[in-house]
Amino acid sequence: MPRWLNHLLHYTVFCFLCCMLLLHIFAIRASAYSDAITVTSQNHAIAFPNSISFQISATDSSSNIINATLSLKFGENGLLQQRSVPVPTPSQDVTLHWQEDTTKNTSFTPTGTNIYYTWKLQDTVGNSYVDTQRSFMVIDNRFSWQHLNEGLLQINWYKRPPAFGQAMLEQVSTSMSRIKAKLGAGLTHPATLWVYQSIGDFHGSLPPDTYEWVGGIAFPDLNTASIVAEDVASDTLVRDMPHELTHIVFHQLISNGIYAPVWFDEGLAVYNQLYHEPGMALRLKKALQAHTLLRFNEIALNFPADADQAYLAYTESWNLIDYMYSTFGTAKMFMLIKNMNNPKVDFNSDLDQTIGMDQIHLENQWRMHLNQSPIADPNQTKLGSTQSQPLQVDMPTDNTLPFIFLLGLLMVVLPIVGLAVVFVGQRKRRVLASALPQTPRPVHNGMIYPVSSPPPPPLGNSHPPPYQNGMWLRDGTQQLSRSMQEYLPQRPQQQAPQE
Repeated sequence: MPRWLNHLLHYTVFCFLCCMLLLHIFAIRASAYSDAITVTSQNHAIAFPNSISFQISATDSSSNIINATLSLKFGENGLLQQRSVPVPTPSQDVTLHWQEDTTKNTSFTPTGTNIYYTWKLQDTVGNSYVDTQRSFMVIDNRFSWQHLNEGLLQINWYKRPPAFGQAMLEQVSTSMSRIKAKLGAGLTHPATLWVYQSIGDFHGSLPPDTYEWVGGIAFPDLNTASIVAEDVASDTLVRDMPHELTHIVFHQLISNGIYAPVWFDEGLAVYNQLYHEPGMALRLKKALQAHTLLRFNEIALNFPADADQAYLAYTESWNLIDYMYSTFGTAKMFMLIKNMNNPKVDFNSDLDQTIGMDQIHLENQWRMHLNQSPIADPNQTKLGSTQSQPLQVDMPTDNTLPFIFLLGLLMVVLPIVGLAVVFVGQRKRRVLASALPQTPRPVHNGMIYPVSSPPPPPLGNSHPPPYQNGMWLRDGTQQLSRSMQEYLPQRPQQQAPQE
C-alpha cells in the first residue's frame, strides 16, 4: 500500500472517531437537559358539562420552571390548540392547573368526545420537557353509568337495575334490525346510546340555549345518541330511539359522501319511527289545503327558524321519504343510500342514477301525487306551449355595404405593409450592429408565480348539520364539525327549532 494512502486511511479513521465522540458528548448533554425536568404526577378531572381540569406536578434539578403549555385536541381529527398555562411562582418544584371552560356554545364538549392532550415545560436555562400524548373520553359523570354491549352497539343507563338495561338492549337490537332492513345496511363502526332517566337529567347534557322541547339528540360524528326513557314502556323507545339511531346508521353509511340534504336525513329518521304524532298528519293536511308546501331546496341546508314551519318541514320530509319507498321500492332506496357514499357524485346525480330523475322532478311527481300544482322548472319550457314558428324578418337595403367592404380591405392591407417596413428596418439595424463590439447580455433571475392561488386543503368529507348550533367552533377555529340531529318530541307551541 502506498505511504500516502496509508496516511489518508489513518486520518479518515481519526476523524470518524472524533465525530463519534462529539456525538456521544452531545447526546449526554441533551439527555441531561431532558432529564433535568421530571414530572411527578399529572391528572385530569371532568365536571360535566361545565369544565375539564388539568393538573401537572414537576421537579427541575437545575433551575426554575418558568413556562408551561398545554396542547389540546378535541376529537381525533380536531385541530391542535395550545393553552399558555400560568406559572404563578417560578420554582424548581411546581404544581400547575388549567381549567377548560365548556359552558358556552363555542366550547361545549358533548359526551363521547375524545380529548387528546400534551404538556410542555421549560426552565430558565433552556431545558424543556414534552410529555407523551394522553387521551380520555368525555362522559356525563353526574351519574354512575352501567353498560351493556351487543355487536357494535353499547347502551348506557343509570339508577335502574340490570334488568332494565337488558330490556333496553333487546329493544335497541330490534330497532337496529328494522333500521337495517330499511337502509340496506347497519352499523359499520361502534356506536353508543345514552339513556337518561328524566327529561331534566337529559337537558343537563345538552348544549347551552337548547330549547326545552328537544327530546332526543344524536352526534353522528361522534357515533353517539341520547334519549329519555323513564321505563321500558316509554313512548320514546318507539319514537325518539329509532329516530336518533337512524341518524347514526345513515351517517355511517354515507360517511364518504359529499352531502346529504337535511330533508332526506330527517325524513329518513322520522320514517323509521314506530310512532308518529297525529299532529304531523294534521299539519300536512293544513298545508295541502292552503297550498303552502315548503320547497325542498329551501330545507336542504337547515329547517326554518319558525316552529310551525319547522314542524311542517319534518312532516313533509317524512311524507316524501315514505312516497319514495312506496313508489320506487326498497331495493332502489338501498341503492340510493349506497350511491350517496360516493365522494365524486352529488345528491342530484345520485337520484338520477337511482330513480331516473333529479330532486326538482321528484318533488313535482310527489306534489302531483298529493294533488298539488307542480313547481316551475327553470330548465324546461312550459308544458302545452305552442310550437314556435320561423321568424320572418324584412332585411332593409343597406347602401353602406361597399364602404364597409373597402374599410375591411384596408384594415388587412395596411398591417401587412407596416410589418414589411419594420422587417426592412430591423435588417438594416442588424447590419450596422454587426460592426460594433458585442456586450454581454445581462442575466435575470426569474421569479416563478402561480397562475392562481392553490385551493385550500379539503377539511374532509363532512355533512352539514341541520342546525347551526350543531357546529362548535372553539376560539374561532374550525376545531370541530359535529353534526347534531335533534328531534321534536311534540309540536312546539312558541319556541323555534335550534339554529
